[in-house]
Amino acid sequence: MPLSFWAQTNYGIIINNGEDKPVTDQNHTDVMGDQTVQYNGQGTLILNGATLKSITIDPTVFTKDSLIIYLKGENSIINDVNGVANAIIYNGSNRKVNFATGDGSTTALQPGTLNCSYVSATTAKKLFGDNITISYSNNLAASLKNNTATITAAMIPLVTDNKKEQINEGDGQGIGEEIMDYIDNNLSGMTDAEITGAFGQGITINKILYVLPHDNDGYLIMGDDNVLCLNSQMSDGTVEEVAQKLYDGDIIPGSEDFKNSFHGLCFLLPAGEGEIVLDVNTGATGELHVMVGIDEPVTITGKTEFETVTIPYLVDADTYVLIYSTANVVDASRVFDSHRAPGKKMMNTTTLKKVGVSARSVCSAPEPPVSPKTLTKSDMVAPILYGGQYTNFDMVKVEDTDVASIADDAFEGLTDVTCLDLSATGITGLTIDRDIKPWNYLPYSAFIYLPTGNKVKEGQQNVVIGDVCMNAELLEDNPFEITKDFTAKNIELKRNFKELEGKKCTIMLPFALDETTAAKLGTFYEMVDGGASDGNDGKVHMETVAETIANWPYMFKPADIDFINLDMVKVEAATEAPEYIINGMTFKGCFEKTTIESNGSANYYCFVDDQFVRVIDNSVTVKTFRAYMTADAGAGSFSNTLDIEWGDGTTSIKNMKVGTDNNIYYDLQGRRVLYPQKGIYIVNGKKVIIK
Repeated sequence: MPLSFWAQTNYGIIINNGEDKPVTDQNHTDVMGDQTVQYNGQGTLILNGATLKSITIDPTVFTKDSLIIYLKGENSIINDVNGVANAIIYNGSNRKVNFATGDGSTTALQPGTLNCSYVSATTAKKLFGDNITISYSNNLAASLKNNTATITAAMIPLVTDNKKEQINEGDGQGIGEEIMDYIDNNLSGMTDAEITGAFGQGITINKILYVLPHDNDGYLIMGDDNVLCLNSQMSDGTVEEVAQKLYDGDIIPGSEDFKNSFHGLCFLLPAGEGEIVLDVNTGATGELHVMVGIDEPVTITGKTEFETVTIPYLVDADTYVLIYSTANVVDASRVFDSHRAPGKKMMNTTTLKKVGVSARSVCSAPEPPVSPKTLTKSDMVAPILYGGQYTNFDMVKVEDTDVASIADDAFEGLTDVTCLDLSATGITGLTIDRDIKPWNYLPYSAFIYLPTGNKVKEGQQNVVIGDVCMNAELLEDNPFEITKDFTAKNIELKRNFKELEGKKCTIMLPFALDETTAAKLGTFYEMVDGGASDGNDGKVHMETVAETIANWPYMFKPADIDFINLDMVKVEAATEAPEYIINGMTFKGCFEKTTIESNGSANYYCFVDDQFVRVIDNSVTVKTFRAYMTADAGAGSFSNTLDIEWGDGTTSIKNMKVGTDNNIYYDLQGRRVLYPQKGIYIVNGKKVIIK
């Protein structure tokens, strides 16, 4: 009989609650068996209403620089050991314990607390060992006084270093730094050749790698007026070849091959979104091109004085940016005499004073798993997933940092899944191709989340890397569910608005529209209170709105558009379909196709040909990203069509009444028609023509 065994990983953390409980890969998701102590496998111990006697960290096993103790709610350490003792022990020198709280999702964060006390009154007892450095300590006592102490952790969200950088320096303050400021502060005294040579090897400023390669003739030089002068011109085709090599990993910035093939500025953007900020002067005829990854370059021209230009970016992986000049016209006034390349004719010079990055979000790749695992088909019924058995749920979320790979049959049978969230795993290095296993088991409309460090096959939709989706496609015949917000570089709602020319419809979008974008798409209306005099009159009052919010139902009169197709859109998750009630009228949006069953006593209304029509003696399916209306039985006197008063001065078109006992429409074959369009029908035994 074969011997079966498994290796157990010890994380080097011991929790004592009467007896020592080592934290291992087998129990780290629930160390004490009551969800009060968890360890994420990557340096963070989570206390959630825990009552303990001590926490001991073994630095020979736990080799990270610091331990983060993340506090949720009220926690306590009650140490009743006689003599001198510490409640939190981390032996060795230069050890750090960081306290954190809050998840960053709300402005009203509630700090967790840790109450510490000793049964004995011995004053020599301490909360921490002698060699521990405490940080995030705006309200933190390192020693016990009167046998008790309370730690209220600093209001610092539990995030990665990159996320901390975003919080501390983002929102316009920038992760990048002015290049010339760096030169002034760090490279003073160097010659132009020495400075450009140093940059040619690459200099990292606040995690952004900057490279300024040049040839020995000095095509790329530093000007005396504290600017970068891009004298050398490059064609878009040549730069596209360089960009593709960077993307494929066939060339490295700072290498001789790179310096010989590209003359310009190159730096590495962190995965996420934000803006590239340039202070540029192109002269009257110069052109500066900015290529992000392998996208089409952005052209900057006509800047006869230094002017700040911002270029939005959205990248799902760390991405190189190439900045280069394409000017061909000589402009002697723009060339510094002392920096002309020997033996070269003068050329128009494009100059830069500042180059930086303002990152609104930064996505960091997961740390390597401690005990790598492969996600298998049998794992997909584990309790870590939404909904239990995979035949009974729509959304799946795997929360295991040790998952590093996926078996080919892992998702077999998940044909109804709307969202698969693997962002909390340790998976990296994959290229997602939805036409091959394991991804082809999932519906194409389902959204897939993965951590940064993975790629998506070009042209494929609905894959979120970090918090970035390069292409999102919304389908009216498929349900829409996502686990968390993301930003889409491009998003399209597949709905034919051409057939609605001159008409209105219902709509609900999972993203907000600003005033400019909303106006380009058409006119949006929101249901409002018609006033006290019109309170329960059975009318629907609609007012135009200049901008919209995400996941909210509206009436919509489209402009001359085929589809809704937008760039750089933040898509927002919602836990349930939205609805709002005014004077007994409920306007409700749909995240999936919703069938409204016929019921003579129910007041359900669907929007057809510019009016809400009551559903009687039949059933109607409302598609995803649309809305319908219901009316409370006591809200007023309701007919089979609702009067609509539009805020733009128009009124509803009431050219037919559908579903009443006296106006039942049949086609020429004798079949009941709930919503007749143009054609010939039989009504009350007579032919009726709708034009």
